[in-house]
Amino acid sequence: MNDEMRYKIMVALTNPYAKSKDIAEQLAMTGAAVSFHTQELIKAQLLLFHSEDKSVKCDANKSFLREMLAELEEDLAL
Repeated sequence: MNDEMRYKIMVALTNPYAKSKDIAEQLAMTGAAVSFHTQELIKAQLLLFHSEDKSVKCDANKSFLREMLAELEEDLAL
């Protein structure tokens, strides 16, 4: 997670009622920028993308994040 804005987008998208338009306004960026960062987070496996009944939802990939944290703890002797 080398980009603070991407982190903020990831956190915002995990809200059950998150809308890209609202996130863009809150973070003073374009909808296209939010979309770009969202796609990058999905490619990095940090977000999981779900599409149900014309609605789109993103969830944090908790198992992947737990694995990353465990590796950091081991590698850095935390």
